[in-house]
Amino acid sequence: MGDASSFVLGSMTFTISLIGNLILALILLFFLFRDGDRFYEFARQVLPIPHDRMDIFVSKLNESLRAVVRGNFLVSILQGTALAIGLYFCGISRGILFGAVAAVFSLIPILGTSVVWLPAALFLALVENSYGSAAFMAVYGPGMYLVLENIVKPKVLDRQLGVHPVLLFFALLGGLVEFGITGVIIGPLLLTIFATLWSIVPRRAPELEAAQPG
Repeated sequence: MGDASSFVLGSMTFTISLIGNLILALILLFFLFRDGDRFYEFARQVLPIPHDRMDIFVSKLNESLRAVVRGNFLVSILQGTALAIGLYFCGISRGILFGAVAAVFSLIPILGTSVVWLPAALFLALVENSYGSAAFMAVYGPGMYLVLENIVKPKVLDRQLGVHPVLLFFALLGGLVEFGITGVIIGPLLLTIFATLWSIVPRRAPELEAAQPG
């Protein structure tokens, strides 16, 4: 009884936290869309950064943010497509619908596509008595999720952001640990901000360093 109540309370806490984060993100986006230009002009005037470098930083940051969103969206589609194919081979109808559900839930850490492949495996084993298909789904579902999430996604983001896949992997992992589901975006974004700042930091020309004595 205690384990069941703990599971229910934990699920409710996770759901409330997720809804709260989404509402907060929507409110923040509303004000950014409405007053983004004014925020940017204020930052240009206040921050001790040359205006030309500030413009370069914002331009690169916009490109990086679009790349992060596109990368996550692409991998989510791949997650749903892969699971829909697996369901089709296991003889489960409405694979496209369940694949779409899996694509949405693939953005949620840990839970991921298990909301689809786990019930499908149980259905195949307990209702259809198709133990071979159930075993296939129990291996194929988490296997494809792990491959797409931990191998394909860092490579996709690496190609679009120009950051090493190992750094992106740790950025995704750290973002999920610290920020939950929003860490999927925040982790790579923070890494990209650092890389962008590093790329626009002024450095001395090589010929000047060579001309210095000793």
